Amino acid sequence: DVVDPISDITVYYGDPDQIIALFDVFEDAIDADTDLTYTIVGNSDPTVVTPSAISSTDGLLTLNFGAGGTSLITIKVENLAGGFVTEIFMVEVEKYPLTVRADAKTKTYGAINPELTITYEGFVDGDDEADLDIPPNVYTFADEASDVGNYTIYVTNGGDDKYQYLYV
Repeated sequence: DVVDPISDITVYYGDPDQIIALFDVFEDAIDADTDLTYTIVGNSDPTVVTPSAISSTDGLLTLNFGAGGTSLITIKVENLAGGFVTEIFMVEVEKYPLTVRADAKTKTYGAINPELTITYEGFVDGDDEADLDIPPNVYTFADEASDVGNYTIYVTNGGDDKYQYLYV
C-alpha cells in the first residue's frame, strides 16, 4: 500500500539531487520493506530527471535533475506474492534565471564599431557561455557615420533549455 504519497517536486536547474526514502512511502502487511521489489517503470522525460537505481537495502531513490521541463515518474513496488502497487509523481525543473547584460562600449567618430560583448551572471553547475543552446544576439544601430552621442546596445533573442534569460 501507498501510506505516504510522494509529493510533486519542483526545483531549479542546478539544484542538488533529492533523495526519496521509499520505505516511508510504501508498506506491505506481510513482507518486510527489504523483501519488496522497487522498480522505476516510467520516466516521461529523461532529460528533465534521471532517477538512480533503487537500493533494496535502504529503499533510497536519488533524483538527479537536468534540463528545464516536466517529467512523470512511475514507481512499481511488488511483494513476494506478486502483488503490486504503483505511485506516480511529477518532477518539474524550472529554468534557472540568468542575467544577460550588454557591455558598455565607446568609439571614436568615423571609426568602425568595437566588438559588442555580453556579460552573464548566474551560471550554475560549472556552466558558462559555451553551454548555452542559442546565445543572445547583441547589436546597435550606431555605425561609422553615426553622430556623436549615446546609442543603446540591444541584447535579444536566444534561448536555452536550462536558463531563463533576464535582459537588463
